[in-house]
Amino acid sequence: MRLPGFTLLEVMLVTAMILVSAALLGTNLVGSRSRTSSSTTVSVLEANIKHTQVKAMLSDAGGDPAAAPQGIRFETDRYYLFYGPVFSSSDPKNFMVLLESGLSFSDIGFPASSLVFSRGSGEVAGYVSGQDYVTLANQTDGSQTTLRINQYGVFEP
Repeated sequence: MRLPGFTLLEVMLVTAMILVSAALLGTNLVGSRSRTSSSTTVSVLEANIKHTQVKAMLSDAGGDPAAAPQGIRFETDRYYLFYGPVFSSSDPKNFMVLLESGLSFSDIGFPASSLVFSRGSGEVAGYVSGQDYVTLANQTDGSQTTLRINQYGVFEP
C-alpha cells in the first residue's frame, strides 16, 4: 500500500530548482543595482557640471562681492564644486560630493584634475582638446562611463 505524498527524490529536485532560481535572481538583482548606481551617479554628476556652468554664466559668486569662475575638482572617490579659477582645499565654500562605494574616477583628463567654467561665457577655461574628459569606473561590474565635454561645456558623445 502506497501513502500519498512525495518521494525524497522529488523533494530534493524541487528544492534544487528553487535554490538555482534564487541564485540567478540574486545575481541579476546585484548587477541591476550596480548599473543603477553608476547611471544615477553619472546623472547627478552631469547635473552638477551643468549647474556649475550656469552659475559661472550668471556670475554667481556665492555671496562674494566680485564674481568669479566656477569649477569642479575631481579626485578618485569624490569631487568638489568650487568658486574661483583654481581649486583651494582650504576654501570653506567648497561643496564635496562623495561617490558611492564601488565607484571611482579611474581617469581624469582635465588639466590639474579640474574643470573650470569662465565667468560670463560659461566656456571651459583653458580648454585643451584631448584633455576634456573624466571616466567613472564601477568596480562591481567592471563597467566604465566616460564623460567628454567640449570647449563650450557641452557633453560630447
